[in-house]
Amino acid sequence: MGDRRGTWSGDQLPRREVVRLAGAAIVALPLLAACGAAASVQATTTSATQASSAVTTTATPTGNTTTATSGLTGTSTTLAASTKAAAAGTSSLLFGTWTDSDQDKQLYQGMVDGFNKLHPTVQFGFLPVPGGTSAFLEKFSALVAGGTPPDAFNMYYPWIVSLGDQGVFQPLDSYISAAKVDMSDFYPNALNAFKYQDKQIGMPHYAGPSVCYLNKTAFDKAGVPLPANDWTWDDLAATAQKLTQGSGSSARFGLAPISTGLNFFNAFIWENGGNEFSDDLTTSRLAEDPSVAAFQYAIDLIDKQHVAPNSAETKGKNTTDMFHAGEVAMIINTCRCNVPAYSVWTDVQLSSVALPKGKAGLISRDGPNAISVSAASKQLDAAWQLADYFASPEGQTAFLATHRSVPTRQSFLNSAAFKDFLLPWESLDVYKLGMQTVRPGQYPKNWVQINKAVQTAIGNATAGKTSVSSALQAANTQVNSLLKG
Repeated sequence: MGDRRGTWSGDQLPRREVVRLAGAAIVALPLLAACGAAASVQATTTSATQASSAVTTTATPTGNTTTATSGLTGTSTTLAASTKAAAAGTSSLLFGTWTDSDQDKQLYQGMVDGFNKLHPTVQFGFLPVPGGTSAFLEKFSALVAGGTPPDAFNMYYPWIVSLGDQGVFQPLDSYISAAKVDMSDFYPNALNAFKYQDKQIGMPHYAGPSVCYLNKTAFDKAGVPLPANDWTWDDLAATAQKLTQGSGSSARFGLAPISTGLNFFNAFIWENGGNEFSDDLTTSRLAEDPSVAAFQYAIDLIDKQHVAPNSAETKGKNTTDMFHAGEVAMIINTCRCNVPAYSVWTDVQLSSVALPKGKAGLISRDGPNAISVSAASKQLDAAWQLADYFASPEGQTAFLATHRSVPTRQSFLNSAAFKDFLLPWESLDVYKLGMQTVRPGQYPKNWVQINKAVQTAIGNATAGKTSVSSALQAANTQVNSLLKG
């Protein structure tokens, strides 16, 4: 397995083979929550869909499909499926992930099916949880509490400390060594995002570094040149001003509101010379001048410069639809997870550019995902094999074909196969620059609650109830308490 999981050869998979491996996954896909659902600067967050009390899983132990249900207190395949697996000399396990659409389910089901075909004696069933990362975390936590977590699961980086402290993860270092996986091929930031107490607890298979997408048609109509990869915050504001035209229902804005969820906005804080927390994750730094100034900059783009729509102007509208229509010309500090939605557009031209630089330079954030193994699994070797498969060139191929991810492997990012599957307007240089400048985020225990507290504070500032500085000062008390909790 180690040799087959090595670096990516540029000519290793011709396009037709990539299509074959991806199978039904090559469809127009909506925005994933892989990078994490984040609130806009308007603080119009919506609660995640609650995990249902009964989730259908699909197991295919011998090529046959059997259906099983799982309650909030446990997950298991049906007795009939287990019996079939035993009779066939196979082992039946479970893989879980969040999903936001039927296309998501098709993609991950295709990944699981691909693994099962390669490993006929190790068969995984599939536990899809609708509603994004928050819903999955709720479901997963309940399964952990009940002693029945999935054997392998899609892992979102802000959960590492919280789940690690609960002993959820099986360290993978010994498996990596035994399989001789070339870990030097992975981007260091992708690997480091999934370490707990210096142990590798996930195999990164998805990356979403900071990029900015541009409606080139809107730029051309306004006679505004496209920005270059070395542009700055000042350039962003100036460009947005040139693109902003009209008023009322006919208004066209240069910029979509900037997401202020900490897992997105951290890049702006870093670029302004600040941090969210102290290095030891015991103290909030969100009320310090660099953080306050970064949030103020984002809010001023809406309230003072009015180059981005306010909450009233976006009410009932979808940002993706506004971008398509040219009602907003730029979506910045986003990730490639949006591209599947854009890939079907034939009536507009698009482009891409790197994140604008702050006074500390270009520093990107990322929303990587990895496959982790539950320490409670009774079949750790098999669960490891699935994690390894997802992160392998073969496994990442399915994500490549759906246009939603940037490879976590350097050889894959530089491969002819990846370049061949970029849409004509996508820039390989932009994605490379994003991966090369990514800084691992800071995600302490209780991060979800911390992010919510900050979003509430910023919402108050956006609504004019208080200043940005006062809002973040007020949030500091809550954040410091949560950091100690």
